[in-house]
Amino acid sequence: MYNIGRVVEMEYQELILDMLNRIVKLEKEDENLRKEKSICYKESESTVTHEVMTEERPQQRDKTRYMFNGNIYLKNKLVLAVVKDYVLKNQAITCSELKTVFDKSLQGSIGVVEYEIIAKQRKDYQVRFFCKEDEILRLLDGNMLVCSQWGILNISNFIKRAEQLGYKIELIETNKNLRSKNMSAQLERDYFWKMFDEYVNQQGNEFFISHKKGCVNQAAGNINNTSPMAMETICCEYKYREQIIVVQIYINKNEKLFEYIYSQKDQIEKGLGYKVEWVKGGERSSSVRRVQKQFPINKSIKEMVVEIYPYILDFIRVFENFI
Repeated sequence: MYNIGRVVEMEYQELILDMLNRIVKLEKEDENLRKEKSICYKESESTVTHEVMTEERPQQRDKTRYMFNGNIYLKNKLVLAVVKDYVLKNQAITCSELKTVFDKSLQGSIGVVEYEIIAKQRKDYQVRFFCKEDEILRLLDGNMLVCSQWGILNISNFIKRAEQLGYKIELIETNKNLRSKNMSAQLERDYFWKMFDEYVNQQGNEFFISHKKGCVNQAAGNINNTSPMAMETICCEYKYREQIIVVQIYINKNEKLFEYIYSQKDQIEKGLGYKVEWVKGGERSSSVRRVQKQFPINKSIKEMVVEIYPYILDFIRVFENFI
């Protein structure tokens, strides 16, 4: 006798078994998919991280320098110097007229100059603009700030415009081949002072020189001052990193003396026969004041000594009544 109930039970068990096998198979497929997704995510995350790191990795800064009015500047300070000079020579100019002369497109998104009141609405205005008291442009109808954001992509636009306005700007190229490949920074500074002392003796000039080792970047020589830590001195600095030599009047913690000398600016520059840079406040100390002339090291050290020497004599002759 055929047992229908038994047959139904067997078919039902086979159906359940088949369904369980399918569930196990689906679970394995799901697990494999999860693993593949995880691997892809990690690879994608790694790629994104690499791209972000590549984009954010700081590029080597371009430190090209420019000669303007006898002084040497990096890009942003060059722009500040030119705009300040233009305002000085056009004292009746208004804020809107200045923005027209130096059109926003020369710089890009920020512009060359901006109304102080508008610039200060930015949270990062102190980073984007020159904001020190002696950097603010004070025009007839308001104050303007000069943008400090300049690089290799936009500085050429500004220089071209400055030249259209009659300004002469010279690109300074330091010849690194003139520097000894086997000479350390300190040895090169010592070599400079050796050449300097020898040349002074050859010229028969009798003035006192005291050398002091400054920071890693530079070494200074005080001229006609026996104290290596003098607060006011005629000084020559050999700056290895920037590859410049600076002849200067160094004044520390004596603002009144600097202001008095600055009040004689026209007479002093007439006596020197050339313009000099008047610096209020140093990078490391706000109390430092300088009157300086900079020279790019684009010759051998011996030739540089010969070049700067007449300027040292000029500084001694003109400033010895003050220092």
